[in-house]
Amino acid sequence: MAKYLREEKNIDGDDGSKKMILQVSISSIKGNTQDRKEAADEAWRNTVLQPCLDIVERFLKNDDRNIIYYISSKVSTY
Repeated sequence: MAKYLREEKNIDGDDGSKKMILQVSISSIKGNTQDRKEAADEAWRNTVLQPCLDIVERFLKNDDRNIIYYISSKVSTY
């Protein structure tokens, strides 16, 4: 968006050029936002979801000893 605002000042009266630069800026912002969302989703899956699924799996297998050890080892690494 900063590029659009800088370029807008240099274009006199040409609405078509301003519109084109604005569309490119908007597309760039959307792309950056999507990339960040995907990275955040992956981080959440790795740090929250997968450890929870592992704990539930161990619980369902009635492996109480390993659940306590697993939880304490994960808590100490964060």
